Amino acid sequence: MNTGMGERARVLPAAFDLLACLTAFYAVSRLFAAGRTNWLVAVPASALASCIAARALQDRETGLSLWIDQLFYAAGLTLLSQYGLAYVFGFWPAPLTALAAGAVLSVVLMAVWPKWIYPGTAGAPSGVLFLGFDSVAAALAPSFRGQIVGVVEDDRARVPRDLAYLGPPGSLAKIVAEKRPGRVVAAGVPASPRVLLDVQYSGTPVVDGAALHESLLGRLRWDALRPMDLLFSRSTNADRMGMAIQAIYTNVIGLASLLVLSPLLILPAAAIALVGRGGPILERTECMGFQMIPFNLLRFGTRGRDGRTHAIGRALSALHLAFLPRLINVVRGEMAFFGPPPVRLEFARRLGRLAPVYAHRFTVKPGILGWSQMNLANTSDTPDEALRLEYDLYYVKQNSVSLDLELLLRTIFPSRSAAHNAAPSGQAGSL
Repeated sequence: MNTGMGERARVLPAAFDLLACLTAFYAVSRLFAAGRTNWLVAVPASALASCIAARALQDRETGLSLWIDQLFYAAGLTLLSQYGLAYVFGFWPAPLTALAAGAVLSVVLMAVWPKWIYPGTAGAPSGVLFLGFDSVAAALAPSFRGQIVGVVEDDRARVPRDLAYLGPPGSLAKIVAEKRPGRVVAAGVPASPRVLLDVQYSGTPVVDGAALHESLLGRLRWDALRPMDLLFSRSTNADRMGMAIQAIYTNVIGLASLLVLSPLLILPAAAIALVGRGGPILERTECMGFQMIPFNLLRFGTRGRDGRTHAIGRALSALHLAFLPRLINVVRGEMAFFGPPPVRLEFARRLGRLAPVYAHRFTVKPGILGWSQMNLANTSDTPDEALRLEYDLYYVKQNSVSLDLELLLRTIFPSRSAAHNAAPSGQAGSL
């Protein structure tokens, strides 16, 4: 194995990223040259902080989410480094506008420089080759319609009729050399690690099917997770920094919403007390909460003492106001604005016994708006809990400011079809 090549593959991109950040903050220093800032300290310190913050996220996310989170992290760490240096050594920090501009320009240059250095070339390898064809590959196949060059499989009967069977895994290297796919997706068939490394080093990326399933469909394969992944892997566990940031804006938004919407809480409560036929003003449902601590989920009472829905209850349900008291749960710290939906206590315990990984969704607070609710909103059939769990686990893993922002924007401006549609029945498995 050529370890030197592997080291260069890691060091060179990091060096170019740092150079991009230095260029960005040097340009900003020229723009904001006036003032008392010590730019000889500010430029390298800011560049290093931005580079570290942005690169820390490159293995966790892709696309627009990566850009948004890189910007937040780069600006935040740069700000901390500047004012930390100012406090400890007495340097005069750069202006806030300069730090923000430098962070933005750093993220842009880090995204652009690979396209300048490694431009696309004509005749480059293209298409997808599946190494194995399990349920993950079946879920991925529609996303690569017309791009699949074939399937390498032990059992030819597992390959769909509309896809080309290319041969057994032992012939993988020869098949890749002939077909020149853009990437090989490992999906359920074991292959020699040496052969896979040779394919990788020959220039054809080998990607894990479950990881590709996650990035393309926005769902985390619960049945592919091992106990060790949940115990020790940082990638599958909620980001503590992200949870701390979320707690801050959740509390602020929750208190502000409670104040602004207080008339919509007081008036229905008074109406239920007066004409609710003796029914409760607030109904309480015991649910499983953060770290599996039970809490009472609140909603307006919609039924009278006789069990029938009263007129106020029908109006609240029609106006989607029955669940407005959940804001009280948010302010009390039992819920967040964004997170997996709350689950009844007995239901959560039952599913936890059937699939222990189900408990992992309670490593974050339940939320009013959730990734699973949004992506399953347009499905005509009632989704099974395995599919819902895949979306919830994806949120736990990707928990970030950018994902919460996407949830909010897609709730305010809903599209006609969900970005990540549910898999056809039977693909998600069953709990």
